Amino acid sequence: MKRGFTLIEIVLYLALYSILIGGVMVALYTLIESQHRNTSYALLEEEGNFITTKITWILSTTNSIQLPVNTGNILSVTATDGSHIQVYLQSGNIVFATNSNPYILNSDVISIHDLLIIYSVFTSADESIDDIHIQFVANATTSDGHIISRAFFAHSLVQ
Repeated sequence: MKRGFTLIEIVLYLALYSILIGGVMVALYTLIESQHRNTSYALLEEEGNFITTKITWILSTTNSIQLPVNTGNILSVTATDGSHIQVYLQSGNIVFATNSNPYILNSDVISIHDLLIIYSVFTSADESIDDIHIQFVANATTSDGHIISRAFFAHSLVQ
């Protein structure tokens, strides 16, 4: 009796092997895409939190607020050291300008839109408190071309 594989057995083993390898490749591709998407989400979250923290810091060092009058998309303040600081939206970037030296706060892979700054003043007999609410939407594009968005908010009371 001859030992070996028949042609049908070889074709059957190759088909099973192809199905197994195909499943592994799909699972691996899904895992890699998921990792890239999670990286984009993390970067979006990190940059949005950085921008809100930076704006909150600017407001904590504020001596006076010039803009907005009520609602707008430019924050213009004078810091306690006398420097003039502006925060505004320009071409999908949030710009932080100190004494007319602009610095973009977000990276190239994140775009910002819908910046809204709401400014109110609460006065009492003793003091006046400036209430500033800032919101914006940040977008990032994942490696597979999907756009992810998240809204960020910052709120500060300045005396």
